[in-house]
Amino acid sequence: MTALRPGILLTDIRSNATPLDRLRPNADRSALERAAAVVPWNPEPICSPQAHARFLTLVADAVEAAQGR
Repeated sequence: MTALRPGILLTDIRSNATPLDRLRPNADRSALERAAAVVPWNPEPICSPQAHARFLTLVADAVEAAQGR
């Protein structure tokens, strides 16, 4: 994953999702988290305007942070 050099990483926060720290070795994860903004994400459909706004605000903040790197 670090070879891709993403600026933003959406992480699935559902209870049945594999936690980020179990997906790759700790050294890789910490390098990735230093290089990318990590945004919590629930890929299930969002049902309210407020939930859309919260998620899009998180993504917008991550995009702004990624541009500053």
